[in-house]
Amino acid sequence: MSFDLNLLKCFHQVAVNKSISLASLTLHLSQPAVSLQIKKLEDQLGKALFDRHNRGLILTPFGHLFLEKTNRILKIQKEINDLTNASESFPSGQLRVGTY
Repeated sequence: MSFDLNLLKCFHQVAVNKSISLASLTLHLSQPAVSLQIKKLEDQLGKALFDRHNRGLILTPFGHLFLEKTNRILKIQKEINDLTNASESFPSGQLRVGTY
């Protein structure tokens, strides 16, 4: 099973902020859009990631495990982005060497 990286980023922000509304501000998305992404991810997994309460969201035991894995994936994604951005500063092109 593969997941859209945007769904994982959305889940991560909701989990860290313990709030859909705060996550929506960080992600620059509407609250309904964030809620739909969380629902889509939970549907794909077939498991609940959050227990919903009056005071906000609490990760389920599965949600805690999923957050650990998501953190690793997002860290690797950041490292790849950093590497890609850093490689733009490396010299590139052709080098021709002639000898006698």
